[in-house]
Amino acid sequence: MSHLLTQTKALSDQFQSGIVTHGVGLSTSAAQSTAAYPRKGFGTPNPRDELMKEKAELIKKYGPTTGMTPFGQVNLTDQDLQVLQQKRESEAYANFDSWAGSNFHKGDVATRKWFQEVLPEYYDSREREMVDRAKLALRIQLIKMRGPKNHKDLVIIWGLETGQIQLDRNWNIVGANIEGGQNINVTDEQARFAKGLFSVNRYKTDGERDKNANSYGNPFAPKSGGFNSGQIPSPFPGSSITTPRYPNFLDSVISNISN
Repeated sequence: MSHLLTQTKALSDQFQSGIVTHGVGLSTSAAQSTAAYPRKGFGTPNPRDELMKEKAELIKKYGPTTGMTPFGQVNLTDQDLQVLQQKRESEAYANFDSWAGSNFHKGDVATRKWFQEVLPEYYDSREREMVDRAKLALRIQLIKMRGPKNHKDLVIIWGLETGQIQLDRNWNIVGANIEGGQNINVTDEQARFAKGLFSVNRYKTDGERDKNANSYGNPFAPKSGGFNSGQIPSPFPGSSITTPRYPNFLDSVISNISN
């Protein structure tokens, strides 16, 4: 097996846009003006993220009071708590990034030069985000122009066309699209931060895949507006898997075991 879901999950993670942690005041000098740049890296994705989601949904479905499920007792472990501690550290660092940027990423080059010397990671992280985004957007365009060259290119096309890969906002925009800190919706950015604390799901429902395949300017969106003719819906038996993510799938597994 080639671990296709792991590959498409990793690509979805790459397509996730950064968070704009603060606005930037307008500069009196056009030559020294700057903008609000997004930053990635606050999410602290962890291999246990998906396991913790599965645990939570198992308990919600079968054992909301006791934690007992058809697969046995589901418990909160020290490893789970350590993951949650990492998320709290991410929250604190995002707050620090917002505070530092608000105070020292200013519309004059002297202040920015000093800030780069004191906290180079503020700028290095945003530069990495731009470089990675540019490489990924370029690869997509080259695939579109020349066609796939290798197995990874085929996985990218398949994932985009079938919605296994989730594109995010501004996935092909390099740099800041918010000049001078204008039109920043702090509530939206906070919600994106909270959602990004956990890594992207490997398994996506039929509805999620359909939405992914037909959104965000997908260059390989199905021509019919739905799934490609060669793409079948979820192969698992039983009712359509919508929300929550796992219980119906687990019901099908249990049903098959008992037959």
